Amino acid sequence: IIPNGKYNDAVALMDEGNIIEAYEAFVALGNHKDSTEKALSIYDDYKIEKLKTSEVGSVVKFGYCEQDSDFSNGKEEIEWIVLEKQDNRVFIISKYGLNFEPYNAEYTDVTWETCTLRYWLNNDFFNSSFTNTEKAFISTVTVSADANPEYTTDPGDDTQDKVFLLSI
Repeated sequence: IIPNGKYNDAVALMDEGNIIEAYEAFVALGNHKDSTEKALSIYDDYKIEKLKTSEVGSVVKFGYCEQDSDFSNGKEEIEWIVLEKQDNRVFIISKYGLNFEPYNAEYTDVTWETCTLRYWLNNDFFNSSFTNTEKAFISTVTVSADANPEYTTDPGDDTQDKVFLLSI
């Protein structure tokens, strides 16, 4: 009787839009009825809600990327550190280095605007690492091409990106 009551409570939470509580209730129920399937069905929304309610300095999971070099077990969840929260937006940085990509495929003078790393991040990485639900949550932002105060290198133009590196 108790698991059935808890299951019904979890369904009610999900129906009310309390995704965090519903997901955690379904997980706590283990294999009772279809709890595992229901938890999986709202997992993307759960991660987004957790991200929205996160605090600066906390670690959240968002997206998937191969990180342990064991392709047989699939991609691992990406852990992100919350750097800033402002105006219903969250600024995050990956907790770990996720890949080894050159700044540019050829050794030549390029700016962020034209480098191959920018293309890789906003196309290959973005499309392979995030679900459609997650992609819809990721904002396009203006990445400022600030001049380096120590060098006279041309910073290029500002860009519009979803994924980018921290600059000077």
